[in-house]
Amino acid sequence: MACATTPKESMNRILVALVPSLFLAATAAHAEAYDAFPLESAAPAAESAPPNLCEHRAVREVAKLNRDLQPVKEVVGIVTNPTGFALKMVDRHVVHIPAWVGIAMDPRGYVRGKAMDMAREEIKKAAGVRRDCADEIAAEEA
Repeated sequence: MACATTPKESMNRILVALVPSLFLAATAAHAEAYDAFPLESAAPAAESAPPNLCEHRAVREVAKLNRDLQPVKEVVGIVTNPTGFALKMVDRHVVHIPAWVGIAMDPRGYVRGKAMDMAREEIKKAAGVRRDCADEIAAEEA
């Protein structure tokens, strides 16, 4: 029996591989401050700015790939959630649907989605990936 994967599972696998590697890169950048033994002798570093992982070429390549795959992700979203797509098209082209309608239809889903968005933004901020490396990519392409 063949094992088929959906595009959503494939994207989740990519994210599962990407997020830990970003955390490892961020922790490796701070590891040099604690090279002294014993740890008590090392003076705590002053509060510094988070590392900028966008300086690394691999992170920029992943951000470019993410930007290039955005239309594919949109099509996958339409296929996996046709109701949401229909609501978006009605909102955009027929009549404006207030935001509270979606909250009233699925309050738990709304809260879960907002929590996930906030978590993603905090992780990106902590890892030093702001605006999906748009500035660094633009500078590299110029």
